[in-house]
Amino acid sequence: MEEVRTLSAKLRIVRDRQIIDAFVPYRVLIDDVEVGKVKSNRTTDFTVDWGKRTLQLIGRRLGTSPPRSNALRVLVPAGAILTVRCRSSLSYAKALAMGLAGAPVSITVEET
Repeated sequence: MEEVRTLSAKLRIVRDRQIIDAFVPYRVLIDDVEVGKVKSNRTTDFTVDWGKRTLQLIGRRLGTSPPRSNALRVLVPAGAILTVRCRSSLSYAKALAMGLAGAPVSITVEET
């Protein structure tokens, strides 16, 4: 009987250090399935099947709908580590000008 092996890869998410959302872990969705969280100023690896994947992050906001990142489509090669970076798209200065509680936040994800 022939052995069948599933080839996997790693999707590495690097979350930049920022004041905005510093204490809010972002929920990680891969192909619309929540697989974990990534905290501020941390790097987190997720094992995935190789191939085309969609990555999206969701933050948290009290009293409003949570900010979502762009849906990033990536091709994850078998056995490889694909690294992406994420951060809030709102600067601290802009948040102060708007009032931290009411400032709209979005999350940016990009392949590095």
